[in-house]
This record gives sequence, C-alpha cells and structure tokens, in this order.
Amino acid sequence: MKNFLPFFFVFLLLGVSLVAAGMYGQKLYGAGSYGIGQQAADASGSSTSGSSPSSTSTTSTTSNASTTPPVQVPVVNWTSTQEAPIASVNSTTGYAVLLAPSARVQVTVENEVHFVGLVNVTGNSALLIVQSDPQLVTLNVNAEKKLELSGDNYYDLYLKLNSVSNGSASFTIKTIHELVASAASGTSGASNVTVPSDAAGSDKAAVPSSSGAKPPELPLPLIAVVVLIIAVVAYYFLQSNKKQKGL
Repeated sequence: MKNFLPFFFVFLLLGVSLVAAGMYGQKLYGAGSYGIGQQAADASGSSTSGSSPSSTSTTSTTSNASTTPPVQVPVVNWTSTQEAPIASVNSTTGYAVLLAPSARVQVTVENEVHFVGLVNVTGNSALLIVQSDPQLVTLNVNAEKKLELSGDNYYDLYLKLNSVSNGSASFTIKTIHELVASAASGTSGASNVTVPSDAAGSDKAAVPSSSGAKPPELPLPLIAVVVLIIAVVAYYFLQSNKKQKGL
C-alpha cells in the first residue's frame, strides 16, 4: 500500500494542476475547457463569428453641371416682326437687318421657326432674345455669337452685331452647321457624373479568414506544472531504482 501512495499524490497533483490550468485558460481566452487552440475573446466585445458588420457603400455621384439659376428672360411686347428670306439666311453672307428696340425678325432654321428680337441698346452693345427656347444674348459691335437651337450639339445660328446707330442695331443673321466645341472634344454640356473607381470593391466587407488562424500558445503556468510533474515522477522512479539496487 505504501508503494502506491507516491502515485496517488502524483496523480492528485496532476489533477489539481490541470484544473487550475483550465480555469486560467478559460479566464484568459474566454472559451474552451483548457483554453488551448481556442480563439481569444475580442477585447471590444464584438464577435468574430457569423456575418461581418454591413459596410454598404453608397455609390456617390458628383454633378459638374452649372448650378446657376435660369436666366430671367424679360417680357417684351414686340411692336413689329419681319420675316427674313430663307435663301438670304442660308447664304454664306447671311441676312443683314436693322432692328429697333422691341422689334424682331423671324428666321427658319432646319424647318423650324425662330425669332431674334432686340430688347434694347446700351452704348455700343445690344441685348437680344433668341427664341423659341429663350436665350439672352449680349453683343458688342463687331462681336459674333453662335447658337445651338436644336439640341444636337451643332451650332445652328450665327449672329453678328455690325453697328449701333440712333438707338437701333444692325445685325447679320445666317444659318450654320458647326459641331459644338465641347462635343468635338468628347465632353457634353450635360452633367458629368463621377463614380469611385472601386465602387464594387468598397461594398465588400472585410471578413477575417479563419483558415490560417494560429492557435494561441500554451499558458506558462500549465507548462511549469507539467515540467514539475515530470520532475517529481522522475525523482520518484530514481529513488525506487536506488532502493531496489540496495536490496
């Protein structure tokens, strides 16, 4: 019976050591019977299992369109309207017309009727309204203006203020068909919308990979206890061998 007492104390010490190590591991790692090979608990309290937090990226668009308010077109009671000969307007020299304030001329551009009217004259400049879709145009003497009327990115009408005299203004009007500069360079006058280059990738939540996770190392107290047990067992067997040899 005495020969079994050292084994009893050794196994008792081993059991107590394993229980102590298990309690330590559970406190340290938050899960598992001994805390070995378990994932450490997140200090922030967030769980790494299950679905990751949603990181929905809202595709934002930026408009480069002009935000200036629409031009307020003055209301003019036109006192006279004259019709420009289509052949003259379509010629290379154009049609010359003298307009007094509140007078306008009717021109046909690509089978559509438009009007060019003089609002007023100030010094060496004249204020015009071109419509059907109203556009305000201010010209100085000898200044030119090309207008896009049909929405096809081609200039349709050419205006030039020739002279100002006695409150009236002389204009040259002719039809043209020239590509708008912004359309020729590959950019339109419409709003430009920009999208993040990595919009698709920004919707992907960062999910930590568990396939290559490295298990935590053994706690130092457990290692010390195992070494101590091995030393005690080795010492006991050495003493037993010595006694047997002495006998």
